[in-house]
Amino acid sequence: MIKYEAIEGKAEAKVIDSSNLDMLVEIPTLYEGFPITVIGEEAMMEYDHLFSVWLPKTIRTIETSAFEGCGLLQEINLPEYLKEIQDYAFCNCDSLNINIIPDHVEYLGEGAFAYCHMMQEMILSSQLKVLKTNTFQECYALACLYVSEAIENIEDNVCEDETHLVKVKAEAFDLCRKQEAIIVNVDDPLYTTIDGVLYNKDCTTLIRYPANKKGDTFVIPNTVTKIERYAFDHNYELHKVIIPDSVTTIETGAFQFCERIVEIQLSKNVHKLPSEAFIYCSDLKAIDIFHVTEMEDTVFYSCQSIEELTLPKGLIKMDIQEFDECPKLILKVYKDSYALKFIKMHKWKYTIIDE
Repeated sequence: MIKYEAIEGKAEAKVIDSSNLDMLVEIPTLYEGFPITVIGEEAMMEYDHLFSVWLPKTIRTIETSAFEGCGLLQEINLPEYLKEIQDYAFCNCDSLNINIIPDHVEYLGEGAFAYCHMMQEMILSSQLKVLKTNTFQECYALACLYVSEAIENIEDNVCEDETHLVKVKAEAFDLCRKQEAIIVNVDDPLYTTIDGVLYNKDCTTLIRYPANKKGDTFVIPNTVTKIERYAFDHNYELHKVIIPDSVTTIETGAFQFCERIVEIQLSKNVHKLPSEAFIYCSDLKAIDIFHVTEMEDTVFYSCQSIEELTLPKGLIKMDIQEFDECPKLILKVYKDSYALKFIKMHKWKYTIIDE
């Protein structure tokens, strides 16, 4: 049973509630002579046995959590003139696998398709300007996301208060672990992709390397000067990354959870390693940090395969838990250096290098 009501002040109606739904549901075009334009907030939430829904062409808005938790929902037509899909509208719809957001959609809410584990690819509306926080969170099967030239901002958990910034954040693809490529329109004024890797338009910032992109070695283009935060997060394919000397900045967590990376060739112009830069890179064995002068907290935390690392003479800043959970690591440090004093304080294993 589905309940409807007229929308106050409008010659329109909406779905407001439902109970004892069948597996197949068809929403009519009219209610008491009014076109049905809205699927209301939580109207069909958590109907586990709901399999298929047909929406009339009159629908313009799907409100917050309208279908959240409909775990068996596989089929739903998104009408051509739909304009809004609000927050968590299809969150936890585990079986849902739609791949096109209609071109008239102007708003796609926070977490709208979070935890849709069967979704394999998505083509976004050409009218969509902002991709909200956690839109595709934990969409494990999502291999390809097609972003139109209209996109101006992709938010993330960290910068939710900075939505005025026209900047893509890698967190937008948080835990999309089967993602093989990110594609943007060739005429996009803000971003570009090369072989499925996302950069800013002039290729000076590497924004996101897809978690499931095939290939065990990646050479970062020498136009790149900055590696964005979480850019390589949870990549399980790469064994070796070569960072050219053009790179001067690596942001927080850039290579976190890259569990199969064995070797990283670091730019000699990177002087600061941010927090969590290589955290949980459990296979990492080779990296030269000779030119580094500052290291924030937990840079190499739980790099369980690394056996030897030379700390440079010029290192002037370290933090706690830098090398915790690195059972094989023996640090090589220079006599009378800042690093030696810090290491003694925190009781890490070390050997002294003679001058």
